[in-house]
Amino acid sequence: GGERPGQWLALVQSVGVRRSDAVPAGMLSLIDLATGKQEIVLRSLLPSDDGWQALPPDGDRAVLWENEPAWSPDGARFAFLSAHEGQVGLYTHTLADGDVRRLASGVNAAWPHWSPDGRQIVYTTVDVFGTGAGPTTRGLWVVPADGSAAPRQLTSGGKPEQRLVAWVDAARILVVSSSLMGERDLALIDVHSGARTPMLEGELAGYAWSLAAGLIAASPGDENAGVLPGLYLVDPDDPASPVRLSDQTVRWPRWSPRGRYLAYATDDGCALYDQEQGSTRTVRAEWCAGAWSPDEHELAYADTSLKLARVETGESREVAAQLARHVRWSPDGARLT
Repeated sequence: GGERPGQWLALVQSVGVRRSDAVPAGMLSLIDLATGKQEIVLRSLLPSDDGWQALPPDGDRAVLWENEPAWSPDGARFAFLSAHEGQVGLYTHTLADGDVRRLASGVNAAWPHWSPDGRQIVYTTVDVFGTGAGPTTRGLWVVPADGSAAPRQLTSGGKPEQRLVAWVDAARILVVSSSLMGERDLALIDVHSGARTPMLEGELAGYAWSLAAGLIAASPGDENAGVLPGLYLVDPDDPASPVRLSDQTVRWPRWSPRGRYLAYATDDGCALYDQEQGSTRTVRAEWCAGAWSPDEHELAYADTSLKLARVETGESREVAAQLARHVRWSPDGARLT
């Protein structure tokens, strides 16, 4: 965000939570990536002195460990969690004037997500983050990003939790019910009316949303008796007419950045669907875990080394002899990390 895209980095620096030996502490700052200069936004994310001990369960964890600043689409603001006023709450910080504004308070308002038009923020209210069992929540909530109205609840909480997958447009979000037993019940929720529209009910083996394609790819799980096995393409505007691409149970579907290709894993390996050509072909198994280039012409994947595949032809070349993990492209597609 800021004066040019990618100029600023919002950073939470912290030590300790109440279950550790260290005294909890944390601050929020901005780093100008052009100059390296660091600017303090909040010197402390916790109440002064020992006030953090009066926070609700996991309040200190919410602002120190689970705090992931989320930038608005225009890069002018970001949302974050803080308890500097004595209660855990959701705040925004505006770069232009340094304004820090509270949108919700008294709750662990975790994992904020901005709407595409930057007018609303959806977040999860968490009672306890938990460990291996996962969080216990009070569901998903929505609040105007300018603080003009109080937060509204969109889904119920508890376990399994309702998890936000993505904003489909400025008025609808895609959600899934998630638990240790897996994920199920993919649905759209209208953030204005609260209306829920099922996309694929029951157990899920895999799913993926593409804004560029305007489609949801979803596959029912093996125990889902209500839907035939396979891979379905679902149009959010016409969920009653899905297109069935495959009759096999599919896992880990992944769209290319521009929505032309869909890679997915089957019992036979990795398949690549070309939406432009309307065809599917079998590709190397490693492609299903590969990283798409921004122009989607190439795919970086790792087997015994890091390789680059030309998607149209399938030709591959080695770009690094080492075994690679967590491969990422630069936004212009010129570099790999």
